Amino acid sequence: MGWRFGTATSDDAPQGRSADPCRGEAGRITWGSPASFIGGVCACRVYFGRAGSWPVFVALSAAVAEVGLQLAAGIVTAPQVESRLKNTADCGCGCGMHGVLRSKPWPNNPEIRCVRGCRCRRCMGRRNRARGDSKAARARRVLNLGGPATRHEEFFRGAIRVECKSGGKAKPVQTFYESCKAQSDAAKAVGDSRPFVALAMPYGTSRGYAVVEINDLATILAAL
Repeated sequence: MGWRFGTATSDDAPQGRSADPCRGEAGRITWGSPASFIGGVCACRVYFGRAGSWPVFVALSAAVAEVGLQLAAGIVTAPQVESRLKNTADCGCGCGMHGVLRSKPWPNNPEIRCVRGCRCRRCMGRRNRARGDSKAARARRVLNLGGPATRHEEFFRGAIRVECKSGGKAKPVQTFYESCKAQSDAAKAVGDSRPFVALAMPYGTSRGYAVVEINDLATILAAL
């Protein structure tokens, strides 16, 4: 039976049992570092101690002592830590930011690459459009609108026409709806489970507007 750092082979493992209770490789124990080696020996101590195979535990203890002597003498060194941080650089648009470069350069100038979080007009417009497309796609799934796979609402197919807005244009609508709903909830009777609709009736026109949560739209239409 021979032992060496990195791999330990045992011929004294019980029949049908693995010499490594963690990895399950019969007759072979692999360790990535001295710390994991010692931790694995402790695990094998418990396992083989219950199985009654003390010779294996004694051999493992000898292997740990040998590794400690090699570490003290400098024969075996712990593995070096490899840096996995991404390369950083100055932003190519000249905004003055420093960070991780984006994977794609400018379409009209392949030599310019902005960093993540860049606040130039091009990057901010691209992020705003991506967020808007994400909101429109979510609304399309909830309303079950078919049609081609496109970001343009004009090509959505279904029983209704839609135009999705997000960001600053949608914030006042959210404020109006939540204010009306809070006022209605404060005076709601106990046990009233009807869906809520916020109605806006502006001056100077006979038209009115109904604001509902998109998840409650099907329930409201069925109730009407």
